Amino acid sequence: MRFFVFFLVVLSLPTSSFADERDDKWALSAEIVGLTTTDSVLDGAVDAIWPMLEARLRANNPDADEVLFDDLREIFRESNAQGIAQVSEVIVTVFAREFSLAELKELHKFYTSDAGRKLIVLQPKIAQELMPVLMVHMQQMMPRVIERMLEEAEQRGLKVDV
Repeated sequence: MRFFVFFLVVLSLPTSSFADERDDKWALSAEIVGLTTTDSVLDGAVDAIWPMLEARLRANNPDADEVLFDDLREIFRESNAQGIAQVSEVIVTVFAREFSLAELKELHKFYTSDAGRKLIVLQPKIAQELMPVLMVHMQQMMPRVIERMLEEAEQRGLKVDV
């Protein structure tokens, strides 16, 4: 009987250790996601995207009330906040799966350092500056990329329905 109990204890050790590491990875991943999804990041994302949406709405509705656009911007912000909250658990799961505990500790150390905190603060501004440039670039580039890929596919014997 003692051998059986000893055997059960030995079997439970790696599992317990694995569970502890998994829990540590999950907790650290959650903390990193919490550090990097601040209100300033959300506001920066809204500030980067909202002007394009607003311009489209204003072009079609030049006489619309300014208060309406303010309300729509707030709805857009709230919707983005809800979306971030909904995917946060998925992000945590992916972080915990893709990074080792040691890597998560390094990421946490970075995001709590002066440089990491600065990146978190500047990221929305950087995104706001880059978003319009990237959008124009992608709109110009994608037709050429798609055309090249279809030509390549056709050259390799695939039927291309254009």
